[in-house]
Amino acid sequence: MKRRHDQTDQRSQRPLMGCVVALALLFCGSPLLAAPAPLPPPRRAVLQLNFHGTLVERKAPFDWFGRSRISLEVRLRQLRKVAHDPNILAIVLRFGAVQLSFAQVQELSAALQRCRKAKKKIYAYLDQGGNASYLLASNADVIALAPTGMLMINGLRLEAIFLKDLLAKIGVEAEFVATGKYKSAADALTRSTMSDAQREALDLLLDDVFAHYVASVAKHRGLTEAKVKAAIDQGLLAAPAAKAHKLVDELVYWDAFRRSIAERYPDGWILKYGTRNLKLPTSIFSLFSFLSQKPKTVSGPHVAVLYATGPIVYASRGDEWGGDESIAALRMLKTLKAISHNEDIKALVLRVDSPGGSALASDLIYNALRKLKKRIPVIVSMGSVAASGGYYISVAADTIVAQPTTITGSIGVIGGKLIIKGLYGKLGVNSVVLTRGKNANIFGANRGFNRDERASFRHFIEQTYADFLTKVAKGRKLPLDTVRKLAQGRIWSGKQAFKQNLVDHLGGLEYAVRLARLKAKLPESAPIVSYPKPKSIFEYLRESADQEMRLGLRQLVPTLARALPGLPLELLRSAIGIVDLLRHSQTMMHIGVQLRIR
Repeated sequence: MKRRHDQTDQRSQRPLMGCVVALALLFCGSPLLAAPAPLPPPRRAVLQLNFHGTLVERKAPFDWFGRSRISLEVRLRQLRKVAHDPNILAIVLRFGAVQLSFAQVQELSAALQRCRKAKKKIYAYLDQGGNASYLLASNADVIALAPTGMLMINGLRLEAIFLKDLLAKIGVEAEFVATGKYKSAADALTRSTMSDAQREALDLLLDDVFAHYVASVAKHRGLTEAKVKAAIDQGLLAAPAAKAHKLVDELVYWDAFRRSIAERYPDGWILKYGTRNLKLPTSIFSLFSFLSQKPKTVSGPHVAVLYATGPIVYASRGDEWGGDESIAALRMLKTLKAISHNEDIKALVLRVDSPGGSALASDLIYNALRKLKKRIPVIVSMGSVAASGGYYISVAADTIVAQPTTITGSIGVIGGKLIIKGLYGKLGVNSVVLTRGKNANIFGANRGFNRDERASFRHFIEQTYADFLTKVAKGRKLPLDTVRKLAQGRIWSGKQAFKQNLVDHLGGLEYAVRLARLKAKLPESAPIVSYPKPKSIFEYLRESADQEMRLGLRQLVPTLARALPGLPLELLRSAIGIVDLLRHSQTMMHIGVQLRIR
């Protein structure tokens, strides 16, 4: 029996060895990758920070070649360091086709303003600018625009898509139960157009974000709000018009702009800052040591920053390789347990950027956070969205910090199913369902709820909603009647939520960290450590090899593609929506539509 076990174990290692050999060929066969690390940065230099692509909350675990999406975490860390670095005299922001949320812009704006207070000169260059990129650029002392470029700051728009008619064409019907007048999470599937309640809530949200946008641009550019609104209402602004409206200072091409700055600061120009130089293996023997390396740990008292990004689900979806992220409750519970047992962690900042998701998963995380805060202070920093289930887990904290443009609230519950009987008919598929028990087919996709089933399901949804309200009232120390009025599934901006006492402070991640240090009585120099900590690539490859062992070595190519998002290999990224969440949970705390104000 032992011999058979050993043979099986050896077979299970073959896919892993295949990955290692493939990586050996990749690393050791390339003279480019084995090049020596660059020289230390020059003194009294200019730092260039590029903004292009999608700005994610946190970088993928393995981005060795720097070609994947940039992260807010890295940019904030760089700017935090720059503010105290006497060798960096100026910052140049270069914008490409970048996707930013307004909450992310506020995070970066605060960091840039700290650099300005530290006497760092800030320059910004745009080939062309959209609403978010220009708002970030407006923090600069000097803004340059390409002579043939344009500013597309022609107002804000918010679009909601409704799929009821499309589903009907393919024979699918969505049947949902929702709590609260404004809980519109399922409207994308059950309606053909926007409800009056949803329009009311979104109009107020858009008004608030637009007012903040105009006020911020006016403040940064030294203009009146009336002049900023007038410029916006001009529509697309060609470069000369943008300068005439005093929205930019110079019309110049990038090479000339760079040259003029370099002449003012001739000592050096830095493109990479605050990141470690990767020493790659040059032989297959050194590769094994390289693959098993783990990130360095921090000893001594510190603040943990735990990232909770994406939809909230019960179990992991295998997204650790840099795909679309999710907050897996089982994985989060393990991380929170490890944090609780680490005596060096004196405070936790939970960074929430989530539209919500599974009601069960949200409650499990909430309960774990409540236990943790008995030992250490827990501060929530809300990102672009912290709504529904994202707000549910936030109220477990001692303190909540949100940006003025954070989308939050949506205190409500939905649940339901998709009925695909019509689709079966179109495809010529027949199904026969045998049941035992009165409610065995309550979530069957072959028909809608009957009267008793619907009443039973609504009762369950309302119980879940009542529990949600109670926990918000307890966490926010508000009367239950007040919470009922603020709930109803209504979304709020961070600024609106602050006025309603749904959050405690307006600010970003840096502000939340300062609060955590203060509550934990730690000095300003206390380190910040991000969690969950990434595993070594050897551990990741082993886990993936175990999962894909039965598919053979050739099926491990996708594993390498996921492990190396910086390489020009196909990335497997899938959108996570309500329909997908229904596969795992019929009861959800989810904001529903992907709210992106542009």
